[in-house]
Amino acid sequence: GADLHLVRCLGLAAWSAQQLGDGGRAGDLADRASGILERVRVRAPRAYVAGQDAYVGVARVRLAQRRPEVAVALVAPIVDACRACGWSDGVVDGSLVLAEAAIRGGDAPAAVQAATAAVSEARRTGLPTLWRAHRGVAEAFRADGDERAAAEHDAEADRAFAHLLDRIHDRSIRDTFASAAARGPS
Repeated sequence: GADLHLVRCLGLAAWSAQQLGDGGRAGDLADRASGILERVRVRAPRAYVAGQDAYVGVARVRLAQRRPEVAVALVAPIVDACRACGWSDGVVDGSLVLAEAAIRGGDAPAAVQAATAAVSEARRTGLPTLWRAHRGVAEAFRADGDERAAAEHDAEADRAFAHLLDRIHDRSIRDTFASAAARGPS
């Protein structure tokens, strides 16, 4: 049981280390998380959806390691399982990983499809990550050569982000969040 909590921490720590520029530590943490995830046994089409953040964190590190096929193999089953049971965070975050993997693999239409699924789910459920989903669609459209659609989604991302910032009343927290968000996806 404790490993199921530990793996979530390891996956998130791996992604955090990657974001902080420590690729070596990120890889080590992702490897530890992967070892635990490989031992999780759930009958298909189900999956360990409560641990979706671990799968997504490890997949993001694998993308940074230029291993998109590993990222897709980790995340695609989780996205499907999250969709089936209504675990919206997993659908949004996992779909954004699939979109980035598709961009890196040169499949811009697949990236648009995955990122659009993230926007649809975030909008449908009112998730505060809607701005990130729009940013992901913008990147996918840009990769597909559709700058007009990319600009539209960038504008939507800016609006959604501004709406989210308006709801954070503590100036210090709001400023820290805005600064961190400007550095990329979290």
